[in-house]
Amino acid sequence: MPRIRDARYPPHLSRLVIAKLRERNLRPPPEKVLLSLLETLYFASLKTDEDRPCMCTVNYIDPQQDPVVAAGADRAGEWTAVRFRQPIPLSIRSLTKLAEAADPAVSSLAVCSDENGELFIWGMVDQELRYADYVSQDTAPEPQRPGLFQATITGVGNPSVYKDYTLLGSLEQNSLVAAYHDVLWHGPVHTRLKQNLGATLADTPASSACGATLGDVAQVKDELLVRWQNAVCRLLLNIQQYGHGGGLLIVPRCPAEKVHVKYRLRYDRLPRALFGLAKHQLLKRQAADTIAQHCRMPIDVLPCDIHFDAVGYQEKLDEHKTQRSVVSGSLPRYRVWTASCCWIRA
Repeated sequence: MPRIRDARYPPHLSRLVIAKLRERNLRPPPEKVLLSLLETLYFASLKTDEDRPCMCTVNYIDPQQDPVVAAGADRAGEWTAVRFRQPIPLSIRSLTKLAEAADPAVSSLAVCSDENGELFIWGMVDQELRYADYVSQDTAPEPQRPGLFQATITGVGNPSVYKDYTLLGSLEQNSLVAAYHDVLWHGPVHTRLKQNLGATLADTPASSACGATLGDVAQVKDELLVRWQNAVCRLLLNIQQYGHGGGLLIVPRCPAEKVHVKYRLRYDRLPRALFGLAKHQLLKRQAADTIAQHCRMPIDVLPCDIHFDAVGYQEKLDEHKTQRSVVSGSLPRYRVWTASCCWIRA
């Protein structure tokens, strides 16, 4: 059989992860142990259990090193590790079976090795849902991730290793990926999205619909850019989760030349939500400044109407923020072209 040039396998990923951990002044597990873990994940990703693919996350946590850390933080909402009565040897079979009980969207498996270098699963870690919410831009606080590193099966022949929120390495079938380019926040794609935001901010009907002026909106343009790109992130994640393929097509004008628009749809809720968010963010700031001025007065009395206005602005602001779950599947003033999720600037 001819040898495939430049093909990469679990040993390549193991060496890359060890090097990345050492760069962070962390002590990685023995190479033999790490290689055994990654090979188990790799071959488990090729298996199915009752026709369901093996998808799971494992956290490399030593249950004896620090019992306090292994038990999770003593704060509400932080992760905890729940021990099994008896550790389970890590194998392809045990991993594929337990993966059905450890949905990577909400939980993960706690894995470690003994003195002989044999890997075992000793418990389950909860609160992975908070990590999923953070990745999909649905929450601001950055939740703590347990263990020395986290390894996830994201597809067939695709184990990925992370340290908290940084990719250490990923094996995408026979290709080794050492880093992902953050195109939405740096480079030409970021520039185009920023220009697109400027064009939408100049859309007078959307601003007048929520009662915000263009001058007011310009004061929070940077914040709107972050939320604008968060919506794009959630769009791409949703397309990926469908598993049918798809993409986003952004063009300067509609209709675009040489493109057949099969289904036309105008959905402008997101720009209205953005303008409304900016408006009530500014009103909240103004109310806070007014309250601060009253606090500096000799008579420390706050009028009731100012207090009620501040509370109302906060409630409206929260309402606009919660719209992200509704509008996360649409881009501002875009039109759907086909069922494959192509979008066009209106």
